[in-house]
Amino acid sequence: MSFPTKRLRTVAAAAVLASAGLTGCSDTRKLDEAVFYEGPVFTLKVVRFYRNLFLSYNGETFSVQCASENTAGYGASKFTEPGWYELGSGGAIGTKNADDVIKQVESQYIIVNDSTLAIPGVVFRISFFGCTRFKTWNPTTLPPEMIDPVEKPAHCAPQGTGDCRYSYLN
Repeated sequence: MSFPTKRLRTVAAAAVLASAGLTGCSDTRKLDEAVFYEGPVFTLKVVRFYRNLFLSYNGETFSVQCASENTAGYGASKFTEPGWYELGSGGAIGTKNADDVIKQVESQYIIVNDSTLAIPGVVFRISFFGCTRFKTWNPTTLPPEMIDPVEKPAHCAPQGTGDCRYSYLN
């Protein structure tokens, strides 16, 4: 049984167009950046980008980055310059500059002392080594006896299909 030639051409044309769309219509360019902490051991900055991801996202994004003597050997990536490590990222639609983003995110990065950075959240991260070797505490890895259970909403498993591991409610 052979695959119809007309259908094969249609599938091939669709694949070519999709490939062109995924590579040709995806664009990332740096808009600006601003430092929001500069200490003796590490520096924190926000970098804003404009991203156009085919059929996904179109607009400003941000990246929070850290540099220290310990990250000096890190190579560049699409979002970081050499020597910088990305700590977090997100959408930044509606921001006019990196300082706008800093106002929104700087409270999420706690400078404990000259060499210690804590990033609280559902997953808590802390580094004592200038943004390298993070220690992570994740609620999904805690033993059951350390968890104070509360009733989960109906949309959470096992009643529903939602994964509520990272919810403050469970």
